[in-house]
Amino acid sequence: MKRFLISIDTEGDNLWNWRNGDRITTENAKYLQRFQDLSENYGFCPTYLTNYEMACDSTFISFVERNLTRNKCEIGMHLHAWNNPPIVELDDLDENGGQPYLIEYPSDVMEEKIRGITDLLRERFGNIITHRAGRWATNPAYFSILNRYGYKVDCSVTPGLDWSGNKGSTVNSGGSDYRKFSSKPYIIDDTDMIEVPLSIVKSHHFVLPDKKKLVNFGKNVIHAYRGQYIWIRPLAGRFHEMIHGLREIQ
Repeated sequence: MKRFLISIDTEGDNLWNWRNGDRITTENAKYLQRFQDLSENYGFCPTYLTNYEMACDSTFISFVERNLTRNKCEIGMHLHAWNNPPIVELDDLDENGGQPYLIEYPSDVMEEKIRGITDLLRERFGNIITHRAGRWATNPAYFSILNRYGYKVDCSVTPGLDWSGNKGSTVNSGGSDYRKFSSKPYIIDDTDMIEVPLSIVKSHHFVLPDKKKLVNFGKNVIHAYRGQYIWIRPLAGRFHEMIHGLREIQ
């Protein structure tokens, strides 16, 4: 039996450069069927964790309708706070800050944003129960709201990794610290939800670099000595790293 779960953050092309009033393009929706066909070829059913702008895109909606009715994919919710309605300005902004985390907003605004995208997705695609937080940022208040809106599965935790140094928009803000979190699925405290963490493994093995340059060999020797966290995800230039991670995590 295959137990390999594939999840895809399904969001706009230029989302990370967004400013209020900008148009976010969704050209990538035209190419999702290629990945869907590849997944089906190997017997997998991918989960498309869908952001606001994709849920509004006609090409994406048609893509989902074709594949969801055949039970060949799943739709989940993915929320980036800065363009997910309602658009609310934060106070105490950091002039050197980045895009905001949802957890920077007051709890009532958090709930409005979650309710809005949840209603939109369920109206268009039926019941959804899976969620991933934007920028991996969660806290108990976030999970409590998700639980009230009927979510059953979260996949936001990146075990072993600390995002607290990644700024949000407000002064002294930062992401979540997952260094002490389990890498195995578990029930989230005070909810009916299960956490399915990302597949990330810490390794002290030397991994052959994709680009065989002396500087890359040197970097990988240092990574092996210090230990590095390997994500089981396809990234350009990290094929050997991903394959090594898969072998370690089996």
